[in-house]
Amino acid sequence: VYVQQAHSSRTWKPIDARIVTFKSAIAAGAKYDAIDELLTKIFLPEYFGRPHIAFEFTVDGATYAGVNYTWTIDPLGPKDEEVQREHPPGSTITAYYDPANPKDCVIETGFGAHFYIVVIGAIVLFCIGMYIIQKPRELI
Repeated sequence: VYVQQAHSSRTWKPIDARIVTFKSAIAAGAKYDAIDELLTKIFLPEYFGRPHIAFEFTVDGATYAGVNYTWTIDPLGPKDEEVQREHPPGSTITAYYDPANPKDCVIETGFGAHFYIVVIGAIVLFCIGMYIIQKPRELI
C-alpha cells in the first residue's frame, strides 16, 4: 500500500486521459512496480488487488502514461472487469497527476471509503482482542 502517495494524491491536478493498452502504457514509461504486483498476487487473494487500467495524458507537451487506478488496496472497490468494461481503450477518463512529477498518476485519488472501513474494523478487532487478553480471569 502506498500510503504516502495516496495521501498526497488528494491535491494532484486533474487532467483528461485516454485509455490505452497496458503494454503501450508500459512502453511509454508508465511507473509500474512489478515486484509489488507479484507480492500482492502471491500473498493476497485476488479481491484484495488494485484494478488495472492503462492511460496516457499530455502535460506541457510531454506525454505520460499510468497504470494505477488507485494507490490503495480496496477489497470492496471496483474489479478489473468492471473498470475495463466501463473504460474501453480509446475512451477518455479523468486522471490525476503530481505536478512535481507527472509520472505519479492515478484515476482515483486519496483513500477510498472502504479503506477507512477496513482500518477501523482492524482497530476494533485489535481492541476487542486486547480486552480479552487483559481481562482478569475468574478463579474456578
